Amino acid sequence: MSAPVRLGKAQLISVKEAAEFVPYSRDYVARLAREGKVIAVQIDRQWYVEVISLQNFFAHASIEESVRKRHLSLKRKHDLEVKEVYQSQLSAIAVKHRRVTRSAFLQTCFILLCGFSAGLSFIAANEWGDAAHVQSLAQFFLLAPAAQTASVAGSAAYPFTTLQAVDTHVSVTDEALDMSRGIVVLPQHATSSDAVEDFFSDPVTVNMISTTTGEIRNTVSNESVPFVKIPDHTVVVPEVTGNVGTP
Repeated sequence: MSAPVRLGKAQLISVKEAAEFVPYSRDYVARLAREGKVIAVQIDRQWYVEVISLQNFFAHASIEESVRKRHLSLKRKHDLEVKEVYQSQLSAIAVKHRRVTRSAFLQTCFILLCGFSAGLSFIAANEWGDAAHVQSLAQFFLLAPAAQTASVAGSAAYPFTTLQAVDTHVSVTDEALDMSRGIVVLPQHATSSDAVEDFFSDPVTVNMISTTTGEIRNTVSNESVPFVKIPDHTVVVPEVTGNVGTP
């Protein structure tokens, strides 16, 4: 045991003796002395340390270690909570996706079943029914109440468009037309004289009588024939006794 060394009012002992007061090794105590973290003095290459400063350093280091461990524990706990929330949200999204997919599948099956039923109904009516029966079936499927369509399209994720009834019946009557030699039927989109002339190879002139009727005259033979325009999607041609001629 070496004799203690006094530095003012402080009493210093060797590193070997000081290491017995704290759970540190002699090398670590000497390192603290060299770094100036405790009160120490070097005499003939031998370090002498104040025990009280060494014990104070150990107490502060213990408190810092405890705080650091608690901080790490809280951080791990927070990370676990975040992971649990994330997993729960993923599970909720997966459940919602399965529900929406199931709903879309059921709606698709319902629509296919309705189409299949409608097709069978039209086939049966065409085979064993009359024209009035077929027309009533068409009105039923085209003029279904909007509430029925809304009940099928109730899901916001898969909306459907309500069917609108379209009156496709077109009748053309014009007693002023001379149909003794025939009549020419033109599509409705031919709204100008140039569009009408494009349908003929010979040079012709067009005389419009109304918005849907007129007269086509061949400028070479001076022959003329009346014409009428009808909508493109439905063609209703009146019965005539003569042949349909073209200039």
